Amino acid sequence: MQREFELQSSRSRQSGMDRRGLGRTYYGIDELQPRHLDVRVERRAAILREIENRSGDPSLSAIAVANLLGITARYVHLLLEETGARFSHHVLERRLEKAEALLRDPQWQDRLIIEIAAEAGFTDISHFNRAFRRKFLATPSAIRETLGRDEEV
Repeated sequence: MQREFELQSSRSRQSGMDRRGLGRTYYGIDELQPRHLDVRVERRAAILREIENRSGDPSLSAIAVANLLGITARYVHLLLEETGARFSHHVLERRLEKAEALLRDPQWQDRLIIEIAAEAGFTDISHFNRAFRRKFLATPSAIRETLGRDEEV
């Protein structure tokens, strides 16, 4: 009897009919889950790539990334929730990393810190300084000074 149920269940999937014959196809969770997860992983990676590539743009937003990728801003936020951080946190992290790299770059040594902050995508120097100190436990000028000391040694 169980074998007959398995065959009947298999046939209904193939014919696209539900048990009542209403033309709905119900797939098992294991049939959809791998593909569903792959799409989410690929889209999340694409979002993170766009954040990485455009972090220097002060107008970067979830809406802008969503429009670039052809998805909704809500879906951008939903996918990034699974990383444990919000969209704005990812953007802030990329901008701080970029600013820190520029502060350590000898080619940027003669530039003002406000110019480096602007290049990294910051529009408010106070916000930049607070966020920078929170992440690196040092001021931007202190990081820049370590560059000079490292060159002297």
